[in-house]
Amino acid sequence: MKTIVFKISPDGKTTEGLYDDFLTRGVVSPSEVRRISEVEFDPSLGGWATTLILPTGRMTLLEVKTRRKDALQYEIETINQMRKEGKL
Repeated sequence: MKTIVFKISPDGKTTEGLYDDFLTRGVVSPSEVRRISEVEFDPSLGGWATTLILPTGRMTLLEVKTRRKDALQYEIETINQMRKEGKL
């Protein structure tokens, strides 16, 4: 079972977290979905890179993966960890 970390505003009106298909099954009803990251192949790095898309700009994470599947898992784990630490 995977864990998805959500950040809820103090007034309870805003919830932030990674999108997952379970959200469309009535568990949570998002009114706005914004991209916070992307995983793309970067030939200059020789692998799949995860880039965070933040209000302050784009930041490519340091770990580049040879398999896209691994990069997607890294993306989820990193964003969840950053949310737990209050960095996102």
